[in-house]
Amino acid sequence: MAEQISVDPQDPYAFDYILGRDLGAIKGNHTLHRPVSQIRQFQYKDYSHIFAYNAQDLLDPSSRLSQRYPQVSQVLRERLGLAFGKRNNEEFSRCNCGDDSGHRCDSEVFQRRNSTSYHDFICLSAEGRTTAKAVCLCPDLKSRVQVYGFIGAGTFGATFIARERDAAGASLENLEQYAIKSQVHTTQWMDSVSGVNSQMVPFCEASGETRYMPEEALLLIYLDDSKRFPRLDSVYTHGMLTAILMTPCVDPSYEAISIINEDYFNRIKSNGNIPPRIRKRYPPFPAFDGSYLMSTTKEPQLGEIEGCKVASQLVQAMIELADMNVCHADMSVTNYLMDQNLNVQLIDLGMIHFSLHKSGFMREIDHFIPYHEYQMMPERAIELEKYDTWRDPCHDDVAIEEVYLPLDQRDVCLWKYSTIVYGFLHGFWPWDEPEPVPKSLNWHE
Repeated sequence: MAEQISVDPQDPYAFDYILGRDLGAIKGNHTLHRPVSQIRQFQYKDYSHIFAYNAQDLLDPSSRLSQRYPQVSQVLRERLGLAFGKRNNEEFSRCNCGDDSGHRCDSEVFQRRNSTSYHDFICLSAEGRTTAKAVCLCPDLKSRVQVYGFIGAGTFGATFIARERDAAGASLENLEQYAIKSQVHTTQWMDSVSGVNSQMVPFCEASGETRYMPEEALLLIYLDDSKRFPRLDSVYTHGMLTAILMTPCVDPSYEAISIINEDYFNRIKSNGNIPPRIRKRYPPFPAFDGSYLMSTTKEPQLGEIEGCKVASQLVQAMIELADMNVCHADMSVTNYLMDQNLNVQLIDLGMIHFSLHKSGFMREIDHFIPYHEYQMMPERAIELEKYDTWRDPCHDDVAIEEVYLPLDQRDVCLWKYSTIVYGFLHGFWPWDEPEPVPKSLNWHE
């Protein structure tokens, strides 16, 4: 049954009003089709650092790449075989909707000749963008599942919790639950014009069809047999949005939070920092992430045994990525989730590093995000001491800083992991003071 919502048409945040005023063509599958003369050529691009294109070669045991890297080749072939076998060779990419020219949005011809409503989308307010990610999903997906809760939003996407549409006689508890990560879809044509790495990468389905999907979804296919990552169900690429449907790691009953301290979730259960329209339409269902193992009192929330369990499972997740020559580029307290038994899942594979040789993991420029000092490497602290601009009170302390600091990104990932473990075992971060900050302290003095 379709969800009914009553709104005041004069309310600037009203759902229908936003759709009519701001979203326009974004809600459909309307795209701009490029003539053949404008098709971008991609064959000269360097794909050595992109997982998807190397995986295609590595899946062929007779290829030169497979013979040079036999272990990686074997890992990928075995994992993909398991993923296909579990699904009885059912396709991962499922949106069958055609665009104005009749092409599926995950097809090669669409990816190389079309652009979506991205520029209309970024003109929306923050409220409108989050709303669009919920309501402009593929009709095939919306007919299959019902979105009923809001998990959270990041830089590029918003995640919602959904359940399969009511089956006859089935109780809500018995319906299949999903997490839907909805993010803006930019085609290969659009990314080539912008000069950035393509968001959408090719994947050969069991049927032999080549479909394009976000690299994060592709990685989850190769991690299908792992307990340390969410299990991918399917991908729906439709017009402006691509939706990744996977197993959730939230407990709708909130029972998962009771073993730590339910007080930590009160601020999320209340209004919190959630757009008013989303909060009204989709109640918050918090993911139990690593930030809830930290306390303002700076007291450890886990004992040694529990801490070892969390730490070892994070290592297991990192190893399973390393077996594919991949390392996570955004290890943080908000990018791993736990259930009520402290079983860990590493999430957000939208930022990774991949290379088949050591030099491919080296970066000469280090990017530093302000207010992430809890994970600052000693080498970075030393380099920052050489610069005076960041000490200027007028200096923009929100922009990303860049310093010359050659680093192997695998070492950076390992350091971030160590800060996470140090934090939940000690109750405070490596650079932090062990005592709680007095509430009366004026930070500006």
